[in-house]
Amino acid sequence: MSGAVDPEEMTETPQNRDRFVREMEDKPIPRVDSLLQELVVDNTTMTDLEYMSLLDESHDDYMHGSESDSGSDRDPLLVVRRPYPTGLSEGQQDVANCLSSGSTVLYDHEPFEHFQHKVVALCESLWPEKTGKMVAEKIVGGAFNRIVGLTIGVEAPVQSVSEPEVPISGPILRILNKPKQWLARLKRMVVKANGSGPETIQKEAPLQYILRIPRDAQGVNLEHQAGVCDCANELSSSWAAPTTVRIDTSCNNALGLPYIIQTRIPGTNCDDLWDELNHQQKMSLGTQVGKVFCDMSRHSYPVPGTINAPFSGTDTRNIGIVEHEYQRTVVADGISEQVTENQQTPATRGKTALGILRSRFQKWKICNADPEYPDIETTPYTRLARIADEQQRDDRNWCPEYRFYVAHNDIHPRNIMARIINDHKVEVTGVVDWDCATIAPAVVAFQPPWWLWKHDQYYADLVGGSLGIIEPDRYAALTTEEKQIRAAFEARAGFEVTRHTSDPNSHLARRLWNWSSHGVPYSMFELAWEVVEKKEASWPDSDSGSDSDKGDFGDDDLEFGYDESSEINS
Repeated sequence: MSGAVDPEEMTETPQNRDRFVREMEDKPIPRVDSLLQELVVDNTTMTDLEYMSLLDESHDDYMHGSESDSGSDRDPLLVVRRPYPTGLSEGQQDVANCLSSGSTVLYDHEPFEHFQHKVVALCESLWPEKTGKMVAEKIVGGAFNRIVGLTIGVEAPVQSVSEPEVPISGPILRILNKPKQWLARLKRMVVKANGSGPETIQKEAPLQYILRIPRDAQGVNLEHQAGVCDCANELSSSWAAPTTVRIDTSCNNALGLPYIIQTRIPGTNCDDLWDELNHQQKMSLGTQVGKVFCDMSRHSYPVPGTINAPFSGTDTRNIGIVEHEYQRTVVADGISEQVTENQQTPATRGKTALGILRSRFQKWKICNADPEYPDIETTPYTRLARIADEQQRDDRNWCPEYRFYVAHNDIHPRNIMARIINDHKVEVTGVVDWDCATIAPAVVAFQPPWWLWKHDQYYADLVGGSLGIIEPDRYAALTTEEKQIRAAFEARAGFEVTRHTSDPNSHLARRLWNWSSHGVPYSMFELAWEVVEKKEASWPDSDSGSDSDKGDFGDDDLEFGYDESSEINS
């Protein structure tokens, strides 16, 4: 690779190509590796800051990772992990070593190298007839579950202990593959000419599953997860949600942990797929995501709340819906105790979406009141309720008032599975990670999928970890391409969806609903007060009187009469 090069040898001619092929055939494989080593990008030029940036992206992928069924970050069982780039500084090596341990350190998990044997033992106990034909695969999990891919019905690969080979690409790869390609083509020609070939043996297709193990076994209800997925599967026949195959809520199994096994949705999550798509394919994806939203909008319920599992049957109108649980502090004999309210309390009809939100804020206000000074309000709940009032008065954000929908609450690209059909078409195969799904108002259920038309901005915000309220113009479609993708989504999603996805206040409305359901966490109290101050500063002076500080929600705000048939059946 060194020394002067004859310009004639650089010219691409049949003679030069033939000579190069002959030289390559005469050279041993180590010579090819040596040649490739000189073509590999030198990582020593990467600064500490650049490398830390790459590691930050990888770490964010892990922390906000999908529990989807594919991705470039997963490590197949018994396959050597890709090494970190060579030429790293001492500081870079230290950080790389820390991140390489992944969930083993972060969640105090058993290393996958050891844990995989328990997984195989579990599979053998469930499918004894497939013993010896099982492959486990480490997949990047989310914050709540450890994820393992299962393939039942294939021979396990042999572990490799050699050094990772240098990847072969470009013209050298094409040269090395030519004999295989010609042999395969010749075989097909001979079989076709003879009119017959070897007898085809129908092999049983391997089973593809996902094993989910809760990171906190005490804080996760696996039966609830299974029921929610069963409910989600009834929303559409054109895309799927995971179906539960096995579930064990005890520790009396080979893992020694509760687990759930579900079907594996084919395809690639849209986070990993995005960079492979051209503009026409992105528009097609917009149409497909619009269909997902449209399918979800066709199933409405008379009350909001938590989906009560287990679910059975094929009619989603028969699912149970219970009130959101909440904690309050009870003081007795000088001892404070946390009490859970609304445990398995059936949701009742009779209130509008806004009325429910206000009554919940009232409960949170009471729960957080100082027992010694109950009349002094130190929380923002009353004023947050007033913001919701203004939204309904100005923009009708909380309509329809008596219909509620399945809200996935995490419908980001990492949880949407898709596959490329051709150069202009993409198909959504399913939606995963329904753990946080609830029944909620339309403005909450149909949050705009900003990432479709502002993917770079979306990803930058995701990596930044911003918890703030998204400004209305943050994700406005500006370029022609962005407008085309958004138009493709809206054309398929339908009016019931787009009336809310085009609402500039939808993100704030969703935040208010979540705060009313679960309370404002301590880490977000500052944000809640910022929201209050910003909104109140935008109101006319006549609207910013002291009434909002008195904490009087009023009985009329909590109870509403209505003609049930006119709303629910419309």
